[in-house]
Amino acid sequence: FPSDYTNAEISLIDNDGNYIIRSDSMVTKNFWEFIKIHNNLNDSEIKEMKESVSLNSVYFSELINNENEESYIVSMPSIREGNWYYVGYVPKTSVTTNLVDFTLVFMISLGFILLIIVNAIYFTLINKQLRESAEETRRANQAKTQFLSSMSHDIRTPMNAIIGMTTLSLKHINDPDYIHESLKKITLASNHLLTLINDILDISKVESGKLSLNPTIFSIAEFVTNLVNIVRPQIKEKGQEFNIRIDKIIHEYLFADELRLNQIFINLLTNAVKYTPNGGRINLELGEKLADESGKTVILTYIVSDNGMGMSEEFQKTMYENFSRATDSRTNKIQGSGLGLAITKQMVELMNGTIECKSELGKGTTFTVNVELPIGEKVTDELMLPTMRLLIVDDDDVFLETAVETLESLGVSADIAKNGKTAVEMAVKKHEQAKDYPIVVIDWKMPEMNGVETIRQMRAAIGNETPIIVVSAYDWTEIEE
Repeated sequence: FPSDYTNAEISLIDNDGNYIIRSDSMVTKNFWEFIKIHNNLNDSEIKEMKESVSLNSVYFSELINNENEESYIVSMPSIREGNWYYVGYVPKTSVTTNLVDFTLVFMISLGFILLIIVNAIYFTLINKQLRESAEETRRANQAKTQFLSSMSHDIRTPMNAIIGMTTLSLKHINDPDYIHESLKKITLASNHLLTLINDILDISKVESGKLSLNPTIFSIAEFVTNLVNIVRPQIKEKGQEFNIRIDKIIHEYLFADELRLNQIFINLLTNAVKYTPNGGRINLELGEKLADESGKTVILTYIVSDNGMGMSEEFQKTMYENFSRATDSRTNKIQGSGLGLAITKQMVELMNGTIECKSELGKGTTFTVNVELPIGEKVTDELMLPTMRLLIVDDDDVFLETAVETLESLGVSADIAKNGKTAVEMAVKKHEQAKDYPIVVIDWKMPEMNGVETIRQMRAAIGNETPIIVVSAYDWTEIEE
């Protein structure tokens, strides 16, 4: 019997049931007599049990012991002596008693409780993240709905102006003054529409990771002059006070993506003008300081402040999110896509810069941008290009006309082709004459054969030596590779 059964007993008997070794409780001289007395068995029953013990390698039975307890009795022949048998018994209560290891029970229970706590914490965090994700998705959908509603109005407004002024101009085709005023209004509406479209394309590039920088050397003096000239008409129209402070600008030429930097500064300055009422005040500060002892880079600081509407603390938490606009009675009539600040922040971070905002409702807003830029060497603008003859391919007559005029003003002549098939034929003809075009400029979106297919056929016919420039007003990321 296993050692855990403390009430188990064992004896050794011979073939007749006489004890060779007797346990304490088997009080008679013979095992079968012990069984007969305490179980009220007759001689035939005892005889049958004897035969079963002698015939089986292991014999098992349920009987009563000397304490009148139901017990399990087991017998097995001795290996060394064929007519000797081991007999043992154990009370049923001893076998069925649960021997509890309370330490083990405690450890298992503690582990189970800890597992429940960990699971509860884990599921709480998961549920929190799911709620936050659902709320973020809800806000994004709501913002996009507001954006589409706003953009439908913002896009239609300049489009209606362009169409309307064009229609009226056709009716006054012989009135130069009227045509002149109409063209000015069409230009303003077109620029506004282009700004909206550029914002949508830029945020699409940002979200897809396609937005990249193209740094060049530029003059900060010309940069600021252009910046001021762009916003001054708006400021003048609203009768606002405009103060400019240039602080310790020593290095005129810097190396950066001038277009993106201009976009950052324009967005912040035009926002200040838009959200500052007539007669308000706009302050522009620009300064620089050396970034380190090497003297090769400067930190350019740009600060725009106003005494306009200001922003609530709640809106400032989400103002850099896409399509985010403060909506109240003061701002609902002001045009905007809700993308300007989102794009601005993305571009600042793309330049490894920082942007900070301090604002209070009714007291105005201050934006501070810091970007670290390499110092550039002074460059001289070359207004003339080397003498050459290019090939320009486009199905747009206006584009071809303006492109040729621009190139001719730079000393370059150009052949034109109005479709891809003609362009390939012209390029092949020049190639056969050993007078390949030095550069080919091709529009991407053309009927029948687009720019990509035109390039494929042209490359197959004349090789890879001629540089080909693809021009497009569309988002060209899908054909970049």
